[in-house]
Amino acid sequence: MHNNLRVAGLPQANGKMKIGHQLQFECTNGFMLDGQEQVTCLESGQWDAPFPTCSEICRITNIPSSVRFYSPTGNREVRKGQKVTFGCKRPETYIHGNADVECLDNGQWSHSFPTCGDPLPCGKPPALESGDLREGLQFEYLHGERVEYICQNLYVMEGSAHRTCQNGEWIGAVKCLKPCIITVNDMQQRNIALKHKNPQKQYTPHNDQLEFTCSHGRPARREDRNMIRYCRDGVMVLPTCY
Repeated sequence: MHNNLRVAGLPQANGKMKIGHQLQFECTNGFMLDGQEQVTCLESGQWDAPFPTCSEICRITNIPSSVRFYSPTGNREVRKGQKVTFGCKRPETYIHGNADVECLDNGQWSHSFPTCGDPLPCGKPPALESGDLREGLQFEYLHGERVEYICQNLYVMEGSAHRTCQNGEWIGAVKCLKPCIITVNDMQQRNIALKHKNPQKQYTPHNDQLEFTCSHGRPARREDRNMIRYCRDGVMVLPTCY
C-alpha cells in the first residue's frame, strides 16, 4: 500500500470484515487519489473495486506572462494523465513548443512549458515519394511561404500540390498516386487480352480504365463479366477467363 494512502474503517487486529463493510481512502502530503475513495466487501469475499493508489500532483508554475493555460481542474494542480493546453495571449504571436503538456508520474511533465513569440521559420520541406519540388530548394523558408510539388511521369497528384510553412512546421498532405503496370504474363495467367491495345506491357495512370477480352473465345467467370477495370493508386484487379 502506498506510503501516503490513509485508510479508514479497518477492523481491529485479527478482526473480520462483514459483507457490506466499507473502507474509505484518502491521500496525504499533497498526493492525489487514483481510484475510488470507497470500496465495499461483497458476498464473494472480494472488494467491489481495486484499492486506490496515490500519485504526486503536477503543479503549473513559472508560466511566462505572454502565455495563457487551460487546466482540466480549473486551477494550477492536476493529476497524472491529465493534460494542460497552452495558448498565446497576443493574437499576433505563436506557440513555441508543445501546446498540450501531460502530467506524468512523480509530478513530472511530459514536455517543458511553451513560450510565445514571432512565428518560426521552416527548414527544408519534406521529400515527396515519386515527386519533386517544382522550384529550387532553399535551406530556410519564412512563416507563410509555400512550396509546390510535381509528380513523376504517369503519377497523379492527389489533392493540393502545396505545403505551407506554419510556425516552424510544414502543413499540408501531398501524395502522388501510382500508375498500374499490366504485363503480358499477368494477362496470360488469366486468359485475357487488351481489347483495343497492343498486348505489350501497359502503364495506366490512376483512375484510368482498361477494357479486356477473353483469349481464344474462353468464357469469363460470372463475377468477371464486366471486363472494364480501373487503376486505383497502383492496383488494378484483373478479370479472369476459364
